[in-house]
Amino acid sequence: ALPTAIQSANDHMRYLDNKINDESNRLDLVKDKLVEQYSALNAKLTVFDSISKALEKQLSYLDTLSSKK
Repeated sequence: ALPTAIQSANDHMRYLDNKINDESNRLDLVKDKLVEQYSALNAKLTVFDSISKALEKQLSYLDTLSSKK
C-alpha cells in the first residue's frame, strides 16, 4: 500500500513538472512575441517622433516667414 502511494505521488509530481514545463515554454513564447511587438511599436514611435520634429521645424520656419511680412 505504501509503495503504491509513493509511486502514485511520484507519478503525480512528474505530471505536474511536465505541466509546469509546458506552461513555462508557452509563457516564453508569449514573452518573445510581446518583446517583438514592443520593438516594432517602439520603432514606429521613433519614426513618428522624427516626423513630428521635422514638422515643428517647418512650422517654425513658416512662422518666421509670415512674421516678416
